[in-house]
Amino acid sequence: MLQGCAERLKGVAHKADEHWLQSVLRRHPEALGLEQPVLRELPAWRPGGSLGTGQTTPRGRGFVDLAGLDAAGTLLLVETKLGADDMLVLQGLDYLIWAEANRERLTTRLDARKSIPFEISYCVGGKKGGDPSWSRHAKAQLSALAPDLRWHVQEVTNWTDDAPKAVRSPLRQLPV
Repeated sequence: MLQGCAERLKGVAHKADEHWLQSVLRRHPEALGLEQPVLRELPAWRPGGSLGTGQTTPRGRGFVDLAGLDAAGTLLLVETKLGADDMLVLQGLDYLIWAEANRERLTTRLDARKSIPFEISYCVGGKKGGDPSWSRHAKAQLSALAPDLRWHVQEVTNWTDDAPKAVRSPLRQLPV
């Protein structure tokens, strides 16, 4: 245990979690096809309160994992997950709904034209930097999305070595 604590303090040992993945992708936006600036954990205010949470405020706060512009002039809303997560597709939709409701503020912050198209990037990293795995529901959920909704999937490996390798699928192509 002492060795583990010492390694953590030296920066050698890390817990491979989503926040770490996001920070690596923020430092290496080219892995996702993004240009600078890339916004990370962008506060996204929304109606608050949920039965059983004890929340008393009228507004809640979530975070858009990453948002930025690609070279083609699209604003990408990146939802990151480590491994299979049943909420991946729904969280990406939540980001899109928030972004549309806050289009003017978001495009101003990124210095983009107001009419820029939005696209959801479903980015799954492999646990500990290995091969990603997808939720058993991902294909069905993605297949059910409206045909005019822009989305793609990306798989990221080697991110724990701060050298992420990302493979991006064409628009609306399901993960294998």
